[in-house]
Amino acid sequence: MQNSSQQPPENQRRYPPSEIYVYDEPLTFSPVQEITRPPLPLQEIAIPINRGQASWRAAVCVLGLVILLVLLIPLLSLITSAVNMLDENPLELIILALVVFTLVFWLMALIFVGWINWGMFSGLISSRQPLMVINREGITVRRMPILSAFSIAWSEIGAIYIRRALYKYLCIAPKYPDLYLKRFNAFERFLRRSNALVGIPSLIIPQVYLARPVEEILQQLYHIYSSELSSYHIQLRF
Repeated sequence: MQNSSQQPPENQRRYPPSEIYVYDEPLTFSPVQEITRPPLPLQEIAIPINRGQASWRAAVCVLGLVILLVLLIPLLSLITSAVNMLDENPLELIILALVVFTLVFWLMALIFVGWINWGMFSGLISSRQPLMVINREGITVRRMPILSAFSIAWSEIGAIYIRRALYKYLCIAPKYPDLYLKRFNAFERFLRRSNALVGIPSLIIPQVYLARPVEEILQQLYHIYSSELSSYHIQLRF
């Protein structure tokens, strides 16, 4: 048998040995820059006022004010005539004075409330600003009839949901209601706390004032601000 370690034939072509290059300094490569996209800005949700409802309610307020003012004149005349026909009986005079005071106070209170509501509704109609704005900071709601404006951060919200009690409402429940209500004056705190009698929270936006359905608003809120809802453990109930 032939030896496997035998020399190659002499006529086989020989190749020169490979050359090895040694650099004085090690090669350096610039790091690969990671291509990143800037984060997309969150879309602000702006809900305009329902101008049809605001216009209708403003018209009702104006009509109510006119009727009350017209009724006030014959009422005062009737009271004057009754006083002239009364005898000098002190008890009758006291009773009449109480009746007069009650009627006048009731009429003036209605006129005052109607005047305020008309001013607010007319302001909502003429203004071009949205009624409610939802952005990265939280939720801001403009002034509404009887209720003042408010702004609440995401970290202060416990739940957002829909409630039906005579009307449909978009409800915002603060995590600490008593602490949050300190931002309002005493009269408005009383009004907002009285909402609990019909099972709605202190912060509400009636559907009649919103130009879009509350269900649509909550759907858009869920898709755009899901990270905020998750980070601050906010319940979203439809």
